[in-house]
Amino acid sequence: MSDVQEEARRQLQTVRRDFEARLPGMIEEIACAWETAKTSSDQERTLKALIHLVHSFAGNAGFFGLTEIGRSAAELEETLAPIVGTRLNAENICEIHQFVGALQTAAGACQNRG
Repeated sequence: MSDVQEEARRQLQTVRRDFEARLPGMIEEIACAWETAKTSSDQERTLKALIHLVHSFAGNAGFFGLTEIGRSAAELEETLAPIVGTRLNAENICEIHQFVGALQTAAGACQNRG
């Protein structure tokens, strides 16, 4: 492997470790955004912001090879998308809460491996 390739690999590993270290905070941000969306007077706006946050997170997790976390985030995004513009009900609140919990569990498992 050339010196340039080796340096690029080291830099990518450093960025991945930084991403993994920030996982708990990013998951907490998603959980807080969900709590805000549930009680917001403008649920459409807050749900759209949450979807954007989750989408970005899912993409980054996938890029860094954190498959389970990326999959959990993508499932959360897929669950959120159809409810934008509708009223939240007990069923979708429960379902989304479960996805947020799964995301927190997957992130915890990743942290424990590191």
